[in-house]
Amino acid sequence: MGTVLFAVTDAGRMRELTEGLTSDGHDVVMAVDCERSLEAVVSLAPHAVVVDASLAAKDGFEACRTFRDMSVAPLIVLADELPELSPTILEA
Repeated sequence: MGTVLFAVTDAGRMRELTEGLTSDGHDVVMAVDCERSLEAVVSLAPHAVVVDASLAAKDGFEACRTFRDMSVAPLIVLADELPELSPTILEA
């Protein structure tokens, strides 16, 4: 199938979702911070990237902008709650 990159702060939280993807034949790769996720985008050319909003609230929105410049793969942001965001962050 394809490779799905998860940029998450807590890989355990994503267990159910990742198990479903792997059972469907996808390769799942975890990155625990923005720097590693950007490195993985370059080295793996994933078919999709899933970003945990709690990671994105720290420095991930800038990573999302950079990712958009590096890849055409879908970018999915997961959130329990969205942090307060400025209008410029929402443009990512």
